[in-house]
Amino acid sequence: MTMADILHRIGAVAPLDDVYRAIATPEGIAGWWTTDTTGKSEVGGTLAFRFGDVGGFDMEILELDPAGRVRWRVTEGPEEWIGTEIDWSLSRREDYTIVLFRHEGWREPVEFKMSSFVDTPGFSRGRKRSSRGSGVGRADSPAGRIGVHQRRR
Repeated sequence: MTMADILHRIGAVAPLDDVYRAIATPEGIAGWWTTDTTGKSEVGGTLAFRFGDVGGFDMEILELDPAGRVRWRVTEGPEEWIGTEIDWSLSRREDYTIVLFRHEGWREPVEFKMSSFVDTPGFSRGRKRSSRGSGVGRADSPAGRIGVHQRRR
């Protein structure tokens, strides 16, 4: 049995360049996912995400395109995630930067898959609270002062 990919479409009220930096750099990711994010933003490099005592993930950077694409492969973390790939595709539509998020390559259905990056309060629901600036991030962080509209597919 194969498992469906995780797909999300999110509209961010922010310039594409700001959204790109929020998903392509350790500093940007620390603004909305986990503050314990390390690594270097370069193809072939590794980003490490840690969540205190519960562990974390290492992601190999497969693609970085400032015009609107970031792609990672999970190399360390929960067994279910290893080998899966995360793809972020960005485009502009009117006042929004549209983020098409895909987490693909799941080998089998597992409950752990039900929680993903953009299901976290910091990336989607949490940012609906504020729209006082630009950037992407947690609503309580300087990078997180944007408005977001999410539609799940």
